[in-house]
Amino acid sequence: MRLRSLLAVFAARGVSWIERHFLHAKATSMPGKIALRIDPHVLGPLAGKLKKGSIAVCGTNGKTTTNNLICKAIENSGNSVLCNRAGANMESGVVTALLFGKEA
Repeated sequence: MRLRSLLAVFAARGVSWIERHFLHAKATSMPGKIALRIDPHVLGPLAGKLKKGSIAVCGTNGKTTTNNLICKAIENSGNSVLCNRAGANMESGVVTALLFGKEA
């Protein structure tokens, strides 16, 4: 990971900590916005955590519900899942999910 990407990840984790501990917010989007502001290409290195591929859910309504059902089904089959359960499905939310998810 490039130095700029590492700085973006470090700053985003700090923002998340501040949001959760002082603002009592869920920190589902702002950390990703900060990371993308510092390094617009941070999504690539973070997506490298997805060793077994990914599943994208798109549509007008029901994305978060469908996403969470798919995640639960995969977890119940004994596999590990990196899942954006909060429903923050814009780029900043995806970056935030990848920042705090374990390798899957």
